[in-house]
Amino acid sequence: MKTSFVVTIDDCRHSDDAVDPRTPGFGEHLPFHTLLQRCGLAWRGYLGSLPHLTSSGIVPRIQAQFVSEAQPGHLDIETRLTKLGNTSFSLRCDVSQGSRAVAVVDVVLVNFDYEARRPVPLTSAQRSVLHGELTA
Repeated sequence: MKTSFVVTIDDCRHSDDAVDPRTPGFGEHLPFHTLLQRCGLAWRGYLGSLPHLTSSGIVPRIQAQFVSEAQPGHLDIETRLTKLGNTSFSLRCDVSQGSRAVAVVDVVLVNFDYEARRPVPLTSAQRSVLHGELTA
């Protein structure tokens, strides 16, 4: 699933940031937290488009490879399922700007029971939907 965003330099502000992204030396590129946040929005949109994937989950691992500087402006994020486990699955977000690759972000999501404080197996309905995405 492809998600598109337009990101301005003001979108990069974070309440805890001490550095203004427009100050000299920053380079006016998008900081990593902005790209990771947009990936989070993209994968939530992707999962929200699939039936039976409304349960709670946690992110125990995220790996990002930044391959090119991203500038304020239009970003495209292609999200796809890469692995399916018993209680978890992995997604990849390929971030691009125009025809240029910007980042590859891999995330593991675990189906989690917050009350019991433990991972729980994906339901058969969830597995069926995810398996269909994996083989598509």
